[in-house]
Amino acid sequence: NSALLAVLGCKKKIEGTEQLRADVFQVVSYMLCPLAYSRWGIFKNVEPLTALLITPTCLYRLTLSKPDIRGHPFGLHLRIEKTTAVRSMGWAVHKYVCSFINDYNLLKAQGLVAPFRVDPRLWTPMNIFAKFELEPFPHPHFGFVYKTTSQVINRIARFYKAQSLKFRTLPLGMTLVVKYLSTLLTVDYSSSLMSISSLLDKENLAKSEARFRAASGKQEQDDVNDSRQKKGSLLSGPLTKTRDGVEGAPQATADSHNDGATTSTALSDSTSEFEEPDPVTPDILSVKHPYLGVLELQEDNPLLVMRYMGETLGVLLERPAFKLEWKQNPLMRRAFHRNVGLSALALVEWAGLCHNDIRPPNIAFQDGEFCLIDFDLARNAILPQSSAFSPDLDRNRAWTWLPKERAMCYSVAQIALNVFLLSGFSCFPMNLVAGATEVWNEFRNPRSPVDAAFQLWADSLVEPAKSFIAKVRRAARAPTDVKRLFPREFRPYFVEVLDSMINSESALDPGESGCIVLASNPRKRSRSKVGSASDGGHSGERRLR
Repeated sequence: NSALLAVLGCKKKIEGTEQLRADVFQVVSYMLCPLAYSRWGIFKNVEPLTALLITPTCLYRLTLSKPDIRGHPFGLHLRIEKTTAVRSMGWAVHKYVCSFINDYNLLKAQGLVAPFRVDPRLWTPMNIFAKFELEPFPHPHFGFVYKTTSQVINRIARFYKAQSLKFRTLPLGMTLVVKYLSTLLTVDYSSSLMSISSLLDKENLAKSEARFRAASGKQEQDDVNDSRQKKGSLLSGPLTKTRDGVEGAPQATADSHNDGATTSTALSDSTSEFEEPDPVTPDILSVKHPYLGVLELQEDNPLLVMRYMGETLGVLLERPAFKLEWKQNPLMRRAFHRNVGLSALALVEWAGLCHNDIRPPNIAFQDGEFCLIDFDLARNAILPQSSAFSPDLDRNRAWTWLPKERAMCYSVAQIALNVFLLSGFSCFPMNLVAGATEVWNEFRNPRSPVDAAFQLWADSLVEPAKSFIAKVRRAARAPTDVKRLFPREFRPYFVEVLDSMINSESALDPGESGCIVLASNPRKRSRSKVGSASDGGHSGERRLR
């Protein structure tokens, strides 16, 4: 309540009512979340939740409960009561405090409860579990991501007569993932929805155009076949009898036989649904993503429907066998280059979106193929974050950046940190690597083991991947000779960077344990400067001895 009053009190300091509205929504959500999680989730107490908003002259009591599932598949029922009577205010406060103390004592006696042990179907604002089978994913999704099948999604759509943005009846037998967009996850989830809808719009348009081209090509080929058949009939005379006594085509000569073979090949090629995108110059169809559609079961409560793309790297990186397979299997690295690297570049080039969140939890792997997932932060601009997965490209604004060039550089830098985690040079947990923002600084940090291992990995790369790391670090320094970090034809350059980064053979063997052993005394590590972009990063000496 104090937090809500503080936000309301700062109303005059916030420019624009939309920002105030978003802040209030998030504060209310954060206030409600622990109450629902504790009472409905841990205690399994179905009593309504109560919150008080108190001013010197009146009291508001907010009572929240789960409504009927048919009319309200999402959200909570809110009842607001107001009183100005002093006795009623005192009684409401006394009852609220007693209830709070009782809940606190129950929690204290029970101890800390891990989130994955609490059934999210009990406390999340989704009311459709009683009728439809949705299996919650474990932590860290925290109750808003569920695994199901296409049969269940089709039933949900029919039951609620869903208003859909990009949804149609799905084939049976598909394993799907559904995600409930909530203020608790992303305050600006409407922008996330717009980005995903825009991607699906452009993809559907490209598929329609490809089908039209294929149909036009087939019609042209049919016209050519008809003209050839008429020409062949005039040259060969009347139709002949077959063995079964049925009129058939004339016997083909050597020339007509070759024409027929050519026609068969052309017809076979034109029957595909759409043309395969060129991996070198991809189009929007080169963006690999899990999204199938968006269900709107009620206003302002979208449900994202996605294919299940497998386990994430956040889980797989904990298995040494997976990292060993990455090192030994060139087909796996090639799939990563295509599914993650080229897909991220095509997302910028053709959809005008930067993924902004390329991390191991957002890269799935299944049956030898990778896939970028979780496009919640995909925008037409970079969204800086306080993480090593978010290199600061604006530390010196004297550099000349094109919007797509900057977004592609940002994506490739994020991918670089993922490749580092997959390599044998990293044995660190992902949260430790994410906090090591010093890896993108121009000077090395002698007290950071993550920075040391990252530098060893960067030294083992071949060009142009090695110089790319140096150039991203150089972005913090004012330009001296040129104002551009990368070539004007930057997209082929980034493709080459990804290829050399993913397929580099390590010049140093990190050992069978897959972990770098660092000197225990920090004084034994020298502080060195990374080589400049002009010399490809070769001037920096190796600081581990």
